Amino acid sequence: MYGSVPAPARPGDRVQVVYDPDQPTRARVADRHLASGGCLAATTFAAGLALAVLGGLLGVVAVLVLANA
Repeated sequence: MYGSVPAPARPGDRVQVVYDPDQPTRARVADRHLASGGCLAATTFAAGLALAVLGGLLGVVAVLVLANA
C-alpha cells in the first residue's frame, strides 16, 4: 500500500511478513520499525524543532532591537 525511501530492507534480506490467508495479496512487513517510516518522522520532527528554535531566537532579537530603537 505504501513504500519508503530508502527501502526498509535490501533484496535478499530476511524479513517476517504478516498476511491474511483469505487475502494473501495484502501483506505487510511484521517489524513495525522497518515499515513505519520512523526515519522520515524523526527528520521531520528535528526540522520542525530547529525551525521553532530559530523562530524563537529571531523573535527575541527583534524584541531587543525594537526596544533599543
